[in-house]
Amino acid sequence: MQVQIKISPTTIVTAEADNQLELFRQLASLTEVFGEDKCKKCGSPYRYQVRTVTDGKKEYIYPELVCTNRECRAKLSYGQSEGGIIYPKRFKQKDGEYVMNEDGRKVVKGNWGWAIYNKETGEEE
Repeated sequence: MQVQIKISPTTIVTAEADNQLELFRQLASLTEVFGEDKCKKCGSPYRYQVRTVTDGKKEYIYPELVCTNRECRAKLSYGQSEGGIIYPKRFKQKDGEYVMNEDGRKVVKGNWGWAIYNKETGEEE
């Protein structure tokens, strides 16, 4: 089976699988990663960016979407699983743990993950 869907005004994805459940999983992942249509902070277009950092022993790869509006420059950062699956990092974290609100729910950072780093506080807002 193969299916092709438009997930944003500028993005069409194709998924292929042997059964519907696997096809659904692929579409869910593709939609989560590539479904953004604009910066959620200011509404401007974005660009894809991959930063590579090394500590001398290991190389770290940071995929992100970056707002093209120079006044905004918000980013949507992505995490990566051991298997190379990427996912948007939409929730605040402190010391590797999610920040929870009084209702026990994860606190969203910025505008649904789109955040600007504040040098003074050291946090993304």
